[in-house]
Amino acid sequence: MKLYARPASPFARKVRVMIIETGLADKIEIEMLSTIEEVQNMPPARNPLGKIPALELDSGEALFDSPVICEYLVGIHDAAPLLPKDGWARWHALRLQAAGDGIGDAAAAMGAEGMRPEDKRLSRALENQWKKITRTTGLLNDNMDWLDGPLNIGQIAVATSLGYADFRLDDYQWRDERPNLEAWFAEFNERASMQETFFARPSS
Repeated sequence: MKLYARPASPFARKVRVMIIETGLADKIEIEMLSTIEEVQNMPPARNPLGKIPALELDSGEALFDSPVICEYLVGIHDAAPLLPKDGWARWHALRLQAAGDGIGDAAAAMGAEGMRPEDKRLSRALENQWKKITRTTGLLNDNMDWLDGPLNIGQIAVATSLGYADFRLDDYQWRDERPNLEAWFAEFNERASMQETFFARPSS
């Protein structure tokens, strides 16, 4: 199998962390795409949306969108399940994944807006996306039990998206008034899978 990814993408990183945590690293080749144009020009059969991550299976079929890929990985490995099979534990993990992915989406939108010329940036758009991040991180900070328990897909989604916010948003600090979440992230970030997939912005 082959995973198509970009180094900084929180969604690709979520899948890469899942690959490591599920013990599938020796079965999946990672191909890093170097430019946005390369991503957008992928063959439609790999992902007609021109987005990563995309997972090409040995059969030639492809899966795309990180939640779909992550659920596939859960189904083909033999270690402890990172997505519970049923009951509230499953829905909680999926809800937590949605919260994490939402942070990543908002940070990506802010990053894209920040790349526009300063006189063309939409301050309201930045404010709206930042509110999504502060509301979500605030909720998590006040409900740390959501992040308790055995490792699951939701915890991975939250951690990789917080890491992306650190990477992308120079002028915004999600840690402000979030001491519980900050401490949790610092500890989670020490996992070997997080360290192995860490990507720092290249120095200019």
